[in-house]
Amino acid sequence: FEEASGMDLNWYFNQWYYHPGNPELKIDYKWDEAAKTETVYLTQTQPGNAFILPMAIDVYAGGKKERHSVWMRSKTDTLTFSAATAPDLVNVDGDKILLAKKADNKTLDQLAFQYMNAPLFMDRFEAINAAQKQQDAKPAQKILLAALRDKYFNLRIKAIDGLNLSNAEIKAVAVPVLIDLIKNDPSTLVKAAAINALVQLKDVAYLPLFKQSISSQSYAIQAASLNGIAELAPQDAMTIAKGLEADNVGALTEAIVMLYVTNGRDAEFPFIAKSFKNAGAQMKFNMLQGYVGMLGRVMDTKMVKESVAGLKDVAQRYKPYGVDPYLIKMLEEVNAKKTAMVKKTNSSTMQSELNDQIKYIAGVVEDIRRM
Repeated sequence: FEEASGMDLNWYFNQWYYHPGNPELKIDYKWDEAAKTETVYLTQTQPGNAFILPMAIDVYAGGKKERHSVWMRSKTDTLTFSAATAPDLVNVDGDKILLAKKADNKTLDQLAFQYMNAPLFMDRFEAINAAQKQQDAKPAQKILLAALRDKYFNLRIKAIDGLNLSNAEIKAVAVPVLIDLIKNDPSTLVKAAAINALVQLKDVAYLPLFKQSISSQSYAIQAASLNGIAELAPQDAMTIAKGLEADNVGALTEAIVMLYVTNGRDAEFPFIAKSFKNAGAQMKFNMLQGYVGMLGRVMDTKMVKESVAGLKDVAQRYKPYGVDPYLIKMLEEVNAKKTAMVKKTNSSTMQSELNDQIKYIAGVVEDIRRM
């Protein structure tokens, strides 16, 4: 690197390779109308030594952008730029390449300008991020509503996921856009995100749209639609889910599992047990509470014993992650439910089956404790 650049790069390798930590950069701004100057205050707040940070600073004023290349070499630095009028935006790290945790104290008006005028994906990402935290403010609403139509599909998703639809002003403007996205957006993931946003409203008016969308070839859209139908018409969702059992992956599998965990019985349990068995580690953890909890409603002794034996293997495999005490607690809760069921039933056959399950689960709990 030094040979190619002709530069001494000891500073670079010292701070990024040999020394610990990373820069944490606080950025503040002040416009002086009398002096016609914009001052930028840079403060590195991380413990330890200062990082040397080369950066671009773009000043947008009077309809023009002027770039300044600067080097920050100490924990604090003050930079002053002249401008004929108060800048619409001072964009520190104009190339968005600093490896730093930034606390950039722009106003929402400045961030709205940044979203509309700065060129980069990360410029708009930063503006959306800030707007999501202050959605009662008009500039924030302007950013989020514009971002629903952003050219980058993942920024459209970010805007959708962060919408506060309990805000009446946002809801009034955003819902028609969400419906249009569901019908016309080229990205299936954007469509799914828009459906998930409408699901939060729990409005039966959107049930026909969810039922129409369930016919999509996209698993993500099917999953979101099934979640919406489950929220508004659980029995319809159960019927639809049966037709999806033969072909599902990822989000759709999780949606079916969550529906069955909430509303299913013995007939639905084999799908859940199979999904749990085939799931990767993270999905197993996601499913664990619902899966074990459903065992409290399953009456088939063979299915209960097979599933509990599998959970014993899970406890052993993931013991280093501290799964076993949580699993023990969940299985004990299952036994408490089954004990209550024994007291309520007048069927001696049912009592015998339940007592057999209770005894087996208690034995597995003791085995897990001894691991």
